[in-house]
Amino acid sequence: MRIFRVTTRFFIFLPKNFSGDFFSSQPFFKSHRNLTQTNYYVTTILTEIHGRSEPHDINQKPTLMLRLNRLTFLLLACYFHFPGLAQTTSCTADFNYSAGNNNVVTFLSKDTFATTHRWVFGDGSAALVTTNGLTTHQYLQPGKYEVKQYIENHNANCRDSVVKIIILTDTSQCQAAFAIQKIPGTMSYQFSNTSLSSSGIKESNWTFGDGSKSGDFNPAHSYPSPGNYSICLNITGNNGCKSSYCGQLQVIDSSGSCNILPQFQSFKDSLNCKKIHFINQSFAANSNIHFTWNFGDSTTSHDINPSHIYNHPGKYYVCLVSEAGSNCRKEYCDSVMVKCDADCNITAAYSYNKDSADCKKIRFTNLSISTSSNIHFTWNFGDGTTSHDINPVHNYNAAGKYYVCLVSEAGSNCRKEYCDSVVVICSTCNIITRFEKRHDPTSWTIVHFSNVSSPVNNVWRTYWSYGDGDSSRDYNSIHKYATQGTYNVCLKVISLNGCVREYCDTVNVFKPDSCSNKANFIYDSSSTNLLANFQALYQNNIARYEWDFGDGIAGPGKNPSHVYSKPGRYHVCLTVKDDQCSVTHCEFIIIAKSANDSGRIMISPNPAVNTVSVNITLSSPGQVSIRLLAGNGAVQSVYSKSGFAGNNRFTLPIDKLSQGLYFIEIRTSTGISFKRFIKG
Repeated sequence: MRIFRVTTRFFIFLPKNFSGDFFSSQPFFKSHRNLTQTNYYVTTILTEIHGRSEPHDINQKPTLMLRLNRLTFLLLACYFHFPGLAQTTSCTADFNYSAGNNNVVTFLSKDTFATTHRWVFGDGSAALVTTNGLTTHQYLQPGKYEVKQYIENHNANCRDSVVKIIILTDTSQCQAAFAIQKIPGTMSYQFSNTSLSSSGIKESNWTFGDGSKSGDFNPAHSYPSPGNYSICLNITGNNGCKSSYCGQLQVIDSSGSCNILPQFQSFKDSLNCKKIHFINQSFAANSNIHFTWNFGDSTTSHDINPSHIYNHPGKYYVCLVSEAGSNCRKEYCDSVMVKCDADCNITAAYSYNKDSADCKKIRFTNLSISTSSNIHFTWNFGDGTTSHDINPVHNYNAAGKYYVCLVSEAGSNCRKEYCDSVVVICSTCNIITRFEKRHDPTSWTIVHFSNVSSPVNNVWRTYWSYGDGDSSRDYNSIHKYATQGTYNVCLKVISLNGCVREYCDTVNVFKPDSCSNKANFIYDSSSTNLLANFQALYQNNIARYEWDFGDGIAGPGKNPSHVYSKPGRYHVCLTVKDDQCSVTHCEFIIIAKSANDSGRIMISPNPAVNTVSVNITLSSPGQVSIRLLAGNGAVQSVYSKSGFAGNNRFTLPIDKLSQGLYFIEIRTSTGISFKRFIKG
């Protein structure tokens, strides 16, 4: 054993086979790079050496040799660490996020140096502190949330924070649907996309059941042969929501001689009010004709003149299908009312009240009226249980809203039903609804709304109404207004126990008061009588307002109206004079009459961000030319669309346009129309 004197205060015993490479290769040394950790190991070494009480005879104490060898490792750890003391690493707060099902969001910090992460999720829930950069949080509903991340490393004395807006979309806001119209004399059909989407429809994918597909919004398709085909429409909304709808289509070749005219009449049996007799009045040139009846209650018949007994009174949709060969098929449908009221003098009704001792116990009072003493009752309490008591008392397992029905019967042909909602509440309304507002420092049109309703854990759903026709279901909301004005903003909150509370407040949206913007104005024009309504955005009783309507006519007033003699493009100017300044502002406006068959034109959404949809009703099929114009009349883009008779919807991309006022020019074979919208 060789002995090396390291300091004047202690020795380190090294084995004979010592080599520097042996120690430097140990992972233990490579992992310690912190000054605090180094100080700890130095203190440990000194404590081990100065505080030991064992004899120095290594042969008598084998454990002492192990201890001294361990000190060797610790001291060399300090040696290898010292050259790295000057190294520092800065904290940078930032994170990525991904949304999953049920509004569960996973957050992943981009920084790996921080030892503490504090998350504020923006929905009013308590802040979460984690020791790593990965965490998840479940939001109660879709919406916009302002998420804050604070990171810190105490040992390195670094800290940072970041704020991000995350958007959770409601994937249930799409509903695919379509209608089908046969093109007479052919085996071709026009398909109308009647789908609904709160964010607009981005993609429409059709399959026609014969191997053909289409990506058009409202396609037309010709089938090669008659038969039954399954039609499916898959849509994708601009917010990523998806929906599918499928239906059956029976294609019939009506170009041939299919001379069938199906029709029927019906009447009630004199002895049984639920028995209906059907008289087939179909006409056919072909004697080889077959009939199929569908009575509207999932039963059918192939009789020529059937009689049918319904189980219950009601309204039924009855269809008669007449067929003569595989390519000749006609159908006639009509509603049939099965009524037994003349002999059924029952009025079904009830009331209810909550038990004073048990909030989940409901006492029902039967208020039914009948002239018959032989009356029976069936209660359905809306939770899967029933009763035949006259005035039942029912215990619900949980608070909630239940749809309770009472059926009153007197014989087989006399049955009446009464249903109503019953709310089981076991506490008072446990929510206080409030919000705070602040204007965005970078844009006068943007207002931030903070939901401060309490307690947060009792909030179930939130609904915002911004006073300008727009709404949302955000928890905390950021809204951009298109024009100046005073708006009444309301927040409606539904608590977990079902109670509703609403809070409203006004918000003033105005540009900073300066001479440069006092002459700004907005207008709205009617396409039927060439009337334009103007509104000065600066409203002041002392100021003077002078208008030049661009057609050689001028006039005063804050909010004048003007009728133009003919359609055209006019340069309108407003001059505002007050004690501080005199300023003039001019804009080009477009006045036009609508097309004869384009009277119903709608633009949505307005304001728009990524896409704008044009809904136009045409009286006959034809080409539709659409031009997108800037506020000064400059052409931005041109589209040519195929329109069909009825409602047409065309979606235009506007994501690359700058913010401001735009016009949509719509030309058909019979005229021209203009609509305006705001690009947000």
